[in-house]
Amino acid sequence: THAFRMKQKHVLWIILMACIPATLHFVNLNLLLINFPSFGDDFQYLQLIEFIQNHSFFENVEAIFQPHNQIHRIAYGRLMVLISYFFWGFIDFKWMTILANLQLLAIAIPIFLYLKKEKHSLWHMIPISFILFSTYGNLDNFGFIGVSQHTGSMLFLVWISYGLLYTENKWWVFFLALAYPFVSTE
Repeated sequence: THAFRMKQKHVLWIILMACIPATLHFVNLNLLLINFPSFGDDFQYLQLIEFIQNHSFFENVEAIFQPHNQIHRIAYGRLMVLISYFFWGFIDFKWMTILANLQLLAIAIPIFLYLKKEKHSLWHMIPISFILFSTYGNLDNFGFIGVSQHTGSMLFLVWISYGLLYTENKWWVFFLALAYPFVSTE
């Protein structure tokens, strides 16, 4: 039991240390972001809100899945905007960007589970956390279109990879893989 308690203390200590870069990342986002579209691409989200109010359900679905700049699929980001708009009745780019950054936490979960399953040291989570939440390593996290699409793409790929390796029931992996083309930006 003493060894078990020591192991629990180590896991708690590792999680606390891994939370440092995550906490700093979200504090920086809160301090530096403003409620304004950061790229010209973000304005298309505002156009979508106007569009859905004046068109039929089927036209709206088509608009959500329509390619952006001929090659990009941004249905995932568009759905995030619509859900936000329907819950709050307005678009707040700052808070949508911060919420979209929470996907980084969801990416850390299968990495943590992978380390445990493969019996690798959980201490690896500390540098992984610094990489995941590196401000200058991924400036994309400061713009809604970038973080919703690119981080969303990583989120799906990491969970699909983990699911293919370790889960007995592959159905959820199959459905994630089917949904992935609507998240992928290319």
